[in-house]
Amino acid sequence: MENLKLENIEAIAILFIISINSMILSTSQELIKTCSSSSLITASLVSILAILIGLLFCTLSKNFPQKNLLDIADFIGGKIFKFTVGLLFIIYFTFRASLFLKKISDCLQLVYYPMTNVLFISLLFCIAAGIVLSLKNNSLFKVSVLIIPIILTSVLLIFIGNCKNFNFENIFPILGNGIKSTFVSGLSNIYTFYGLGYLLFIPD
Repeated sequence: MENLKLENIEAIAILFIISINSMILSTSQELIKTCSSSSLITASLVSILAILIGLLFCTLSKNFPQKNLLDIADFIGGKIFKFTVGLLFIIYFTFRASLFLKKISDCLQLVYYPMTNVLFISLLFCIAAGIVLSLKNNSLFKVSVLIIPIILTSVLLIFIGNCKNFNFENIFPILGNGIKSTFVSGLSNIYTFYGLGYLLFIPD
């Protein structure tokens, strides 16, 4: 098996890229739609929850050095349990990847290629993904670290460009659409950090 051990900076880069894409394409819209003016509170709670989950993963993984989730599942429940866990995550990752591909293809079609069939755009992404996957994963992780400054710069420029549209009076009412939407419904946006799941399949 190819050595897929990640440096800390590489793992952070992968999580950052996955999360920021999800935030820009869908999470921010869903959060505002669900929580209204309490979006900032809910976003903070979701971030704290994601950090706690990440710390939990790190703590548990220390008991299984050089093992990924499938190795742990095999140790706990044997090959059947390992197969079940693997199948569930394949379904989950396929579902998330499909949603992400649909979102980004729709955005590209709307902004840049209104006359192009969205299926053709999706196909180009699938081909590019296939080429990337055929390369060594370690190279992919290192490239992720290199493009982080570009992403951060882009996000910062977007923020600066929209500063004139900010109105701090819009934070009221503090609880937006109510306590339930702020502290219960809004927490479903934890899926923004679904990239944590990928790290479970890479040995420490």
